[in-house]
Amino acid sequence: MNEQISKRRFKFWEYNVSHNQLLIRSPKNKEFNTNIDIKFIGVSYLDIPTTMTGFLFSEPSIDEASKIKLNLPGKSESDHIFVLSSLLAAH
Repeated sequence: MNEQISKRRFKFWEYNVSHNQLLIRSPKNKEFNTNIDIKFIGVSYLDIPTTMTGFLFSEPSIDEASKIKLNLPGKSESDHIFVLSSLLAAH
């Protein structure tokens, strides 16, 4: 993983209900002079902390996928599920 991204603090920045879009941002600060924005489109389910240090995308475990499918009746097997995890616990 990019060293710069693994050290950055990312925040749940915005969720647009009408477009099902999620924005997670690492704002610029004294150490980093640019924002990093990660935008997700077509979001149907959220279960994330408000702040993360670094992040990792992965496929869900069987238990995670089962939990999500219980909360989203009508979703098909072809729908994509991604898990976004913090590399470090937020302080």
